[in-house]
Amino acid sequence: MMSGSGAVWQPHEITFEWIPDLTAHPFVTIIAHTPIGDLYLMGDYEEDGHKVTMRGCHINGGPGVHSKSVGQANLRAVAQKALYMLGRYELEIHGSTRTSGARPGHVPKPFRFRR
Repeated sequence: MMSGSGAVWQPHEITFEWIPDLTAHPFVTIIAHTPIGDLYLMGDYEEDGHKVTMRGCHINGGPGVHSKSVGQANLRAVAQKALYMLGRYELEIHGSTRTSGARPGHVPKPFRFRR
């Protein structure tokens, strides 16, 4: 496993795993396998034309993976790979209300990705 520090992940380094036991439409649970470990994504999934939206989304890192070790460029690389695999052109991720950590009760602004 290569170090993720400073390097932007390449598409071939990112794979996805859908977890059927933790999925009930429209709620999905997906693991993004990355060079530094796993990212867990959970939320309500909807498609509209060329756009995918995840609402009430939670993104958590597996053991040893935290936001500073991923970074915006690598989060963008994960989104770009997902868009390519889904055959879509736009992804919006709407985070859920924070219950702990920085600013509990805060609803984060949506992340938008286009290819």
